[in-house]
Amino acid sequence: MNKIGSAALFALLFTTSVQATTITILPGDGFADSTAVTPVGGNAATTLGQARLNLFQRAATLWAQKIVSSQPIYVSVDFYDLSCSPNQALLGQAAANAFFKNFPNAPRLNVYYPAALANALAQKRIDRSVPTIANRSATADVIAEFNSTIDDGGTSCLNGKGFYYGLDNNPGNKIDLLNTVMHEMGHGLGFTSLVDEVTGQGADTSNPNQLGIYDQFVYDETATSFWPQMTTSMRVMSAINDGKLVWNGAAVNSAASRLSAGVTAAGHLQLYAPNPGQPGSSVSHWSNAASPHLLMEPFDAPALKAAAGVDFTACAFADMGWQLGPAVSCPDGVLVNHPPVANTQTLRTFLGINLSLTLTASDADGDPLNYSVVTMPKNGLLIGTPPLVIYVPNLNFTGADSFQFVANDGKVNSATATIGINVAKTNTAPVAVAQNVSVIHEHAVLIVLSGTDVDADALTFSVVKGVSHGTLTGTLPRLVYRPEAGYVGPDSFTFKANDGIANSAATTVSIVVTNQVPVAVTQSVQVTRNTERTVTLSATDADGDALTFSIATSPAHGTLTGTPPNIVYSPATGYTGTDSFTFRVNDGAASASASINITVSGNHAPVANAQSTQTAQDVTKAVVLTASDVDGDALSYRVEQPLHGVLSGTAPNLSYTPTSGYSGADSFTFKVNDGFTDSNSATVSITVTAPATVAEQSGGGGGAMPNLLWLLILVGLRQLRALRGSMLRVPCR
Repeated sequence: MNKIGSAALFALLFTTSVQATTITILPGDGFADSTAVTPVGGNAATTLGQARLNLFQRAATLWAQKIVSSQPIYVSVDFYDLSCSPNQALLGQAAANAFFKNFPNAPRLNVYYPAALANALAQKRIDRSVPTIANRSATADVIAEFNSTIDDGGTSCLNGKGFYYGLDNNPGNKIDLLNTVMHEMGHGLGFTSLVDEVTGQGADTSNPNQLGIYDQFVYDETATSFWPQMTTSMRVMSAINDGKLVWNGAAVNSAASRLSAGVTAAGHLQLYAPNPGQPGSSVSHWSNAASPHLLMEPFDAPALKAAAGVDFTACAFADMGWQLGPAVSCPDGVLVNHPPVANTQTLRTFLGINLSLTLTASDADGDPLNYSVVTMPKNGLLIGTPPLVIYVPNLNFTGADSFQFVANDGKVNSATATIGINVAKTNTAPVAVAQNVSVIHEHAVLIVLSGTDVDADALTFSVVKGVSHGTLTGTLPRLVYRPEAGYVGPDSFTFKANDGIANSAATTVSIVVTNQVPVAVTQSVQVTRNTERTVTLSATDADGDALTFSIATSPAHGTLTGTPPNIVYSPATGYTGTDSFTFRVNDGAASASASINITVSGNHAPVANAQSTQTAQDVTKAVVLTASDVDGDALSYRVEQPLHGVLSGTAPNLSYTPTSGYSGADSFTFKVNDGFTDSNSATVSITVTAPATVAEQSGGGGGAMPNLLWLLILVGLRQLRALRGSMLRVPCR
């Protein structure tokens, strides 16, 4: 909250001092109000102004008991007409009047501390003159204002409910002003965030991420981050993370279990972060979900009694660096108290033998406990100071006896608990029970020691001699045996039982560490010549052990690559036939071997393909030879020349040129080779066609006719070709 301006003041100071702490009230407006009031609840004032002063005196006294400072703390206070309606009102507001960083003895660098705490840590006033009535607004450590409208009594303000000025936290149907003042002074002493919840920035505009000491403990469980580690936008969202915005400091965390509500599953006390934000929302408050209600909640809680303690505010102040007063605990004051629980016991002694025993109890609040015996034994005496007592049985007494006691946590007694005692004539030693245990190697086994006792005494156990080939861990009588890595065979240890009086004889737990040898799986593998093959080694193990693989012998006609069990076999170039290698599998204790038998299949001869083609007389023809090989081998060609022409080019891409003027049949043969064997001989048949001829017509007088006919034929062909593109195509029906 910003620094608050002051109105007309009068020169009246009140100072209270407890231990080394002095809190000085600098009163302003409203403390000279002469309105008559009736003394109430330990406040003897007869005027409103004096009643206010007496109440602030009480609040200052209480706070001075809670914190330790060698430097006086100055609090400037005014009563003004603040907002108030029939249903809600601003009761008061307060804040530190200044914040400081990097001062002498500052626990954290670049962190702002409220003036009162900074002065206490520095053990001097930091850059500020001693406040007076005249300059209090500028120099006080805490500045506060409260709502005088509430004292007017009109129904337009909280329906006339009014402030209660008693000092006994017994307000009836009024508003306990002592609680309100204690709350606001808590803000002024440091229970204040410096983060603007709208922008997410700190109060220092030049360093928006340099926050206050309070903010160092504001933690978002969803983001798993403290506010100083967040960006400004993240802090804006975090401020409305209802139920997950918490205080995360060692002192508060250690005591959070004392609350029955308002604590997360992670053990953090929740801060006030409603979503959406509510009027007056501020993370400078505990969540109003807390149970019981806490001083620094945002709303008035009539059941709260600040005079009895400042509850978790003391814990938060300890986290921030305040030294707490000598009588202040964390949490301070009375919260929900859980009665202690006294523990029943059944014990045993013998004729004429005294029994030393310790009374026990537990307390969920961690309170120190006192013990008292409420019913004495009928057949013996108790001596000593509880919880350490000695039971002395009466002379010659045997049989059952008992007494009762309670535990007290300083507030309430526990329920009564009974200590039952059996006085026996003699004791029978217990018997430790031997066991035979089997365990698979590389595995652990739970062994529960046991024993018998005819007197029905409770037994404890101890190991006499440990194991030789493994380890024993755990808490007796439940032990875990784990054999050494790779060990298979017998092991053992001895132990004894004790009934509180005598030991049993030592007995043995015999252990056998077993192993079933793994089974390596033989395989037969087919491999094509010059082709690699992936082989996955395989094995089984009845114990479920993890298996490792290794190559025992390598193949004779190939190589292995890869990492077992995933390997690759590559046969030697051109090799066909059988090959093999062996591998070994190990389960950590034993090995087995198996063979991988390999057959490298032979070569398939390639196939040359015959073909037929034709060309015109004196015209060269391209010929592409074709062949196939099922093994995918690269092929080479061998070609025989034709009788009536020549071949040129490089097989398989050849050109055939017939002998000049030749027409008729021709052919040539070829073979292919895959690097190992020839193919069949294939024939390429070629037909060389002669040019077309026209027979000459003989006879007299018509010598010009053949040439004319030839011309007409040529013209007709040209016309036919010209018309072909424009002819209609009629589909067939």
